[in-house]
Amino acid sequence: MASMILSAKCSGMAAIRDCEPISAIVAHTSPAGNGEVAFSDWKKSSANRPVMSQIHFTGSSNCVQFQANPFKADLCQACLGKIGNHSGATPREISAALEYSVDQVPSSILPNARNGKLFVGGYKASINKTFLINNQVCLIVNTCPSLPLTMGSKYVKQLKNRNEDSSLNFRELTIDWQDSATQIISLSEITDTYKIIGDTLKTGESALIHCAQGKSRSVILAMGFLIFSGVCLSVDEALQWMKDKRQMSEPNPVFILQLKEMEKHLIAWARNKQ
Repeated sequence: MASMILSAKCSGMAAIRDCEPISAIVAHTSPAGNGEVAFSDWKKSSANRPVMSQIHFTGSSNCVQFQANPFKADLCQACLGKIGNHSGATPREISAALEYSVDQVPSSILPNARNGKLFVGGYKASINKTFLINNQVCLIVNTCPSLPLTMGSKYVKQLKNRNEDSSLNFRELTIDWQDSATQIISLSEITDTYKIIGDTLKTGESALIHCAQGKSRSVILAMGFLIFSGVCLSVDEALQWMKDKRQMSEPNPVFILQLKEMEKHLIAWARNKQ
């Protein structure tokens, strides 16, 4: 089961090594006074985290092995298929594919004029400071806190730069989900998350849900919120909503099955709030 931690952005955040378990990794500044992020220490303690879980590999391609296109890192030069259509790839190939393909601007899922807006995107959206400021994003829900293991020190420095920017004012909720067939989604965890998202939107502030690509983990979490908040009445309707708002939405089939098992509970939550 994943764990959930909510952190407020402030000047005295702990370094990565002080933020175990993995779900607590919000990559802030080092209390040692040198301003360095303890990426190497955290990486050693996290060596068993599956890097491949940052992309949902379907295995639908007949290609024996993914061979990255030197000009389009998310495409295979052998079969011309996307990296996710293969059975796997090397950590370097995964990192390069994410860096090449993930958009900096997320999709607007609930552009409600009365309340705050809900956005869903990939990891680059969470470090796009211009976007965060212009859209009054005060809550970031990070479903891929182990991503630094995949992306390396460059990404960690980008997180550090964001978290030290005094012009930003946000809280970060981290949920440690792996995009794999073995990941269990907890009903209590997601309903607690939805309450925090809902409270944020009611104040007129916006929220961003992100994973590595903005394709699977963040999408399934947003789908549940659409049902929880009464916007959609079923998982199927929520999935169609997401595809209309974010065409690349393609949540892990295992996640969809789990969300369908929770469907009646989420609908009950929505009715009780009316």
